[in-house]
Amino acid sequence: LKRQHDYKFVITEEEVFFDAADITRVGKDIFVSKSMVTNDAGIDWLRRELADTVRVNGLHFPFDLHPSHIDCTFVPLIPPKGLDGTQGVALYNAERPPIESEMALWHNNNWRLVPCPEPAFDDRPCWSQSSRWLSMNMLSISEKCAVIEENEIPMYNFLTDLGLDVITVPF
Repeated sequence: LKRQHDYKFVITEEEVFFDAADITRVGKDIFVSKSMVTNDAGIDWLRRELADTVRVNGLHFPFDLHPSHIDCTFVPLIPPKGLDGTQGVALYNAERPPIESEMALWHNNNWRLVPCPEPAFDDRPCWSQSSRWLSMNMLSISEKCAVIEENEIPMYNFLTDLGLDVITVPF
C-alpha cells in the first residue's frame, strides 16, 4: 500500500504510458489522473505534444489505492456560465477525494465540487475488476442531459435535483 500512496505502480517511467480513460476535458484544459496505466512520462508527453492546443493538468486522488479511469473518481458535469455567474458542478468520489491544492483551479473558475451519491449497489459481478463507483460513469449529451444506468436511482435523483434531464438505459 505504501508504494501505491507514492503513486508507484507496475509501469515505470521509462516509457510513455497513458490511458484515455484517465483523462477528462473541460474547455481548453484536460485533466489527467496518474494511475496504474498512466505514468508521469505520459502526462509530461501530453503536456509537450498538446502545449499549443490545451493545458494539461494533473489530478491526484491519494485515497484511491487502485486508480484507473478518472470517471469513477471525478466527473465535470455542468460547466459554469460566465454571463450570469452560475457555478459549474463537478462530482467527486467521497471515498477518494482529490488533493485540495489541485482543486484551486476549479474553485477559482467558478466550479462547485460536490460529492457523488453512493452507488445503488455494493456488489460487483464475479471476477469484475471494476469499481462499485461505475455509477459515476455517465454520458453527458449536453450540459442539461445525461445518460445513466437505469438502476442507479441515487444518481438519477441527484442529477434531476440539479435540473438535468436524465435518460436511463439498462445494463
